[in-house]
Amino acid sequence: MLVCFFLPWAWIFAFAYDTHTLAEACYLNALQDMESWVFMASTGLFLFVLISEDMQSLLKTNTDLTTAYEQTVQGWVNVLDLRHQETKNHTLRVTEMTVELAKLAGFTDQDELDRIKRGAILHDIGKVGIPDAILTKPGMLNNEEFEYMKLHPEIA
Repeated sequence: MLVCFFLPWAWIFAFAYDTHTLAEACYLNALQDMESWVFMASTGLFLFVLISEDMQSLLKTNTDLTTAYEQTVQGWVNVLDLRHQETKNHTLRVTEMTVELAKLAGFTDQDELDRIKRGAILHDIGKVGIPDAILTKPGMLNNEEFEYMKLHPEIA
């Protein structure tokens, strides 16, 4: 009894009456091994292509979602600016200073800086819920109006 070991999981036991039969058995085993590797390699390549396409789609969706989010945030700020012109420059100044302070404090990751920037942009968005009579009042606010104005962080 002769044995060919080309694949550890697929032994071919050849009961050979001559060397020709044994050679054929070993050749078939090697061919099966090569076919297995070709199958595994082509399957791996196919999966790589599918995953790459999914990753590209996911990255595009994430970019689109981030853009939509930033446009929504800017829309809220624009609504506030329409109600109170002074707020626009205030929001811009606060945003620029906040990002610079974050950098000085050691923040270097762009994703963190972007979140800090969005927070700064939105810091006064609750003023949308403040009545115009208080929000646009010229001069000083009285105590009651000031207390109401202080609610804007809780409003939004």
